[in-house]
Amino acid sequence: MNDRTALLGPQEIEVLKFLAILGVIVLLFRVGLESNLRGLLKHIRGSALIWLGNVSISALAGYLACRYLLGLDNVPSLVVGVAMTATSVAVPTSLLSGLALGIVLVVVAVLGKVVGTAAPSLLNCSWYGAVVLGVSMIPRAEITMVIMQRAHARGDWAVPESVYSGMVLVCAVTCIAAPWVLKSLLTSKTGQRVVEK
Repeated sequence: MNDRTALLGPQEIEVLKFLAILGVIVLLFRVGLESNLRGLLKHIRGSALIWLGNVSISALAGYLACRYLLGLDNVPSLVVGVAMTATSVAVPTSLLSGLALGIVLVVVAVLGKVVGTAAPSLLNCSWYGAVVLGVSMIPRAEITMVIMQRAHARGDWAVPESVYSGMVLVCAVTCIAAPWVLKSLLTSKTGQRVVEK
């Protein structure tokens, strides 16, 4: 578009970027103010263990699957590993390879989150509670796509087209399927205790 038909100019875009960043900061500040510090501190040990298992197993599973199962280079494998830790464009030339890669990544994403979260949760929860917590960690969207988009913008050496489209599939499947599975888990065991005291 030329300057006469552009809806927003460079200055307006910079103002919007600034306001977006400011909005995120204010939102996080408000969440912090509304947090129950005593409640957080009471559960910090168990939560830290769950977080550590969740992040480390998801990242390791994503990296190892990409590097050794799919034969990707080290950098794309690392990027996918990092993107797998987040708790959502089809490319015509690589649709089939992206779909196959995406299916493998969906399996790794689901297993990484369920195992990485459920295993440490068993220290504080029943088996049912650990599975519910693990399934609730499966969806990934915004942060995963920000990581993938930023790395993809660096070029194919960082994230090839097939990896990018595969991770788009991971985001779509996990964001659509996980809420249905979670709802089914929560309605099938109404009244069962998730966290044991």
